[in-house]
Amino acid sequence: MKGGDSPRPWGRFMCSIFGFVGPNMDGILMSKIQENAKDRGRDGGRSETYKLANGILAVLGNWRAAPTTEPATGPLQPYDGLVHNGTVANDEALGGLVGAIDSQVLADCLERHSLQAMQESLQVIKGSYALACVNNRTVYLARNYKPLYYYGDVLGGYYFSSMPRHFDGLLPRGQAPVEVLPYSVLDLLTGESLPLPTRTSNRAIVVCSGGLD
Repeated sequence: MKGGDSPRPWGRFMCSIFGFVGPNMDGILMSKIQENAKDRGRDGGRSETYKLANGILAVLGNWRAAPTTEPATGPLQPYDGLVHNGTVANDEALGGLVGAIDSQVLADCLERHSLQAMQESLQVIKGSYALACVNNRTVYLARNYKPLYYYGDVLGGYYFSSMPRHFDGLLPRGQAPVEVLPYSVLDLLTGESLPLPTRTSNRAIVVCSGGLD
């Protein structure tokens, strides 16, 4: 989602993404993470639930902080099983419509059938991202320098959100959310992770348009 020229404190008002994947979801925990994640999105949001293979359940959600350059009534995420926090600087080159929300193009241009395919397709993205998407088996998380964290419980479920504070007071004593490695893509169920190339020039573009987090 692209940032505008508003004087609002965008370091505080940024989008959040959150969700879950696993065989058994703690609905109370998921609801509290979702509510905590609202601290970064003030302009609406929603979540969707997906039934995957082998009894796996997934949830993807987003709280939106709509910059001034986006349509005020644009569709809310998820977009076809994908949520994104960040800016896609080359969305029109990737097939996005002029004036559309930049995040929408990711649902069409990212390959999700394998972790390696996801890794390769992410390399065409210019801009910033922390994102999550589903296929029929799992949830993939990916980020360059945007924040993203996850927590795995004893029942084999994995919860994720944009900031570690979204888990405050919710986890067993002595446990803390894990940071997704910068410039990586992660299969949240299996723990397999692949590196992504760094592009320092892209960061300069995004800092000017939207902020650091």
